[in-house]
Amino acid sequence: MTSQENQPRSKNYDCLYAVGHQSTDLYLTYCGFENCSPTHSFGPVWRNEYVIHFISGGHGYLQIEDTEYELNANQAFLVPAQVTTYYHADPDNPYQYTWIGFAGKKAAQYLAGTPLSIEHPICNLPIPVSEFYMIIQKILHDREHTLANDIKRTAYLYQILSILTSISQSTIDTNMPSVHSPEDYVNLALSFIKKNYDHICVADIVDYIGITRSWLYTLFKKKLNTSPQEYLISYRLEKSTQLLRDTSLSVADIAARIGYVDTLTFSKAFKKNFSVTPAQYRKLYFEKGEF
Repeated sequence: MTSQENQPRSKNYDCLYAVGHQSTDLYLTYCGFENCSPTHSFGPVWRNEYVIHFISGGHGYLQIEDTEYELNANQAFLVPAQVTTYYHADPDNPYQYTWIGFAGKKAAQYLAGTPLSIEHPICNLPIPVSEFYMIIQKILHDREHTLANDIKRTAYLYQILSILTSISQSTIDTNMPSVHSPEDYVNLALSFIKKNYDHICVADIVDYIGITRSWLYTLFKKKLNTSPQEYLISYRLEKSTQLLRDTSLSVADIAARIGYVDTLTFSKAFKKNFSVTPAQYRKLYFEKGEF
């Protein structure tokens, strides 16, 4: 790849405000790169969109309202929407960066999945800035206004946000933000358990939903006051009580039907939960109508 230092001083794509977009949830507004002069500054400015910058070298400063931050190479920094910001290059060692601006109904939700926010507008990048630079180069290459290019540009924007979200999840996966609500994930998990309780484990639930095991645990504890494993066991045992009441299946057959390979393990779990064995439960139910 050609380095930024060998490119023209500034190259950008900033004419998308006045055109329609295939997606209103998230769309590109502009992007570009710049090797800043010692006197380079921008603002104070108030924007309707979010802008993320990726610094490949040099040094600079960012001011968000009354707070100032230092900016260094291999960092990303956010210019938040609807907040007054000002940023400028260090006169002795001006920074170079590439940037991308975006907006849309779900822009704030997608941004919430990244390590950048108005409270934490700077993050260190564990990957080379060149990865973001190459994606933005593709956007600049596909700048002609066609439907195909509009779809491409949106895909590149999603790719950048996906990379940033992966960085965020690798450091704070138990608090991983998402465009979906916690209730959505819990409901998906419960529905999956209901349909597949007899042959799944927690790892299958995690794979189906597409979140980390630790975050699934956090959601279950918060919403249901139990862990996914405890809920799955409880659901199986409740199903076993129905089979004990409504069928003449043996305890071994019932154990197999609800996902227990070993009858003894099932009986121990049942007694721990109901204080009686499966056989005792069935006898008490039919003799005394208990449970």
